[in-house]
Amino acid sequence: MPGSKTKTRIPVEHWRAPFLGLRDIPAALDDFELTTFFSYSAAELAVIRSLRKPLHRIGLALHMGFIPMSGRTLDAVDRIPKVLWSHLGTQLGIEPPEMGTLRSLYIDRMRTLSEHQQLAYRTLGFQQMTEHQRRYVVRWLRETLNGRSDHTSLLPETKRWFYDHRILQIAPRELKSLIAAALKDHEAQLLKAIEHAYGQQKLQEWDSALNSKTADGTPLQSWLWAAPLKQSTVQITQFFDKVDHLRTMGVADHWPTTVNDAAVRYYARRCAHRAPSASKRITSTRRSLEVACFLRYALCTSSDQLLLMLRRWIRKMANDAARETTPTYADAHAKLREFALSVGKLAKDEDLSHADLKSKLVEVTTAVLADPKISRSALARTYLVDHPNQSRALLGRLLTLPLAAQADHPVIQALEVLRKTYAARATSLATTPTIKLGNRWQKIIAGADRQKALAAFEWATLFALRMALRNGCVYLDQSFVFRSQGSPRFQCNK
Repeated sequence: MPGSKTKTRIPVEHWRAPFLGLRDIPAALDDFELTTFFSYSAAELAVIRSLRKPLHRIGLALHMGFIPMSGRTLDAVDRIPKVLWSHLGTQLGIEPPEMGTLRSLYIDRMRTLSEHQQLAYRTLGFQQMTEHQRRYVVRWLRETLNGRSDHTSLLPETKRWFYDHRILQIAPRELKSLIAAALKDHEAQLLKAIEHAYGQQKLQEWDSALNSKTADGTPLQSWLWAAPLKQSTVQITQFFDKVDHLRTMGVADHWPTTVNDAAVRYYARRCAHRAPSASKRITSTRRSLEVACFLRYALCTSSDQLLLMLRRWIRKMANDAARETTPTYADAHAKLREFALSVGKLAKDEDLSHADLKSKLVEVTTAVLADPKISRSALARTYLVDHPNQSRALLGRLLTLPLAAQADHPVIQALEVLRKTYAARATSLATTPTIKLGNRWQKIIAGADRQKALAAFEWATLFALRMALRNGCVYLDQSFVFRSQGSPRFQCNK
């Protein structure tokens, strides 16, 4: 009774995926697997019992259990475990046959085998793949490839897709051919988008440049891929050099949005895990795609490392300043000694009357008590303002990065002020900006010493930038970690 309504089978669970596409029945089937795959609904039993011969019934039952397990039909040459024959005999109330394979059942009746296979998969709601479904699965593969960073799991996922859509599994070679065709078409589309953005000539220039060497003889590919060795200003400078080099090559311009981050990571790593000498021998179109993605990946990861190291460096400088200005026991002892010497000197002065001595002691104690208390953070800020060289050198390189914000942001405004100041080669802040970078810095920025005002403005900009990068108010498009998400991740304080 083909076409009869049967119980609806749920989509294949993850633990059933290893069975999909199997051509043989596993030799060791436990009770759970026998019950799961080789138990039948009332409608399925009705179809099985419609056959006249007991051997045909048990053969059809075997086909109807194998299809839900593997998603494909069972051939007559496959060996059948004895425990499975016993289980089917119990299910159908038939004496289990004494045979190892289905060959003896269908050896002279291959047409019967075909009829049993068709009856089994039609009863279960399966069908063979049509041309329309073939085009659909290719389209699904293209959509699935878009946004994936790993293609190794595509084969089992395609098998699951076939099972979920009740399409019989095709031969592994044909299935891999479909995946390869979809992958080739997907890569052609990605390469077309990159060529449209940069042109073939630029891609050829990148390919040649990636095979070149730096001044110290290091292959450019190895230099761009190298990870930072330690957190220091030297390493920050090296990442500035990488970003500047890649921007000079034009990698940061007009990157197509259709080539997303997942594709960039996948093809970049393929290129990076291959020796530069081996890459020279590759002439396929995929080579251009891998080179472009590698350079884009190098630009984004270098920018990420640069900004992450910058944030840690700013925090380190604040900690160093606090440590350098922390009052020590020697300082406290020196102040106490100075106070004691002043009191002792007054006590030994015999020319002072009792009233004058009291007056002098009141003056000394009042002067000590009137000494203003300065917080540790204020001492640290003063120390940073007195040491502006590193911050100024770092900001000079930082201004080359295209940092941006969703709206007018104090950090972007401050960077623009510094850009004009450095362009004029000024060593002091001509006017007091109205940019809000923190009230704690404002007093020094508005002070009479305009050189210290510039140093304070620089450090205030760096601390505000560190906070803005963390909450997403300021972003960098040529980045993975600090890229704009369309809106700030947190409410930004203007």
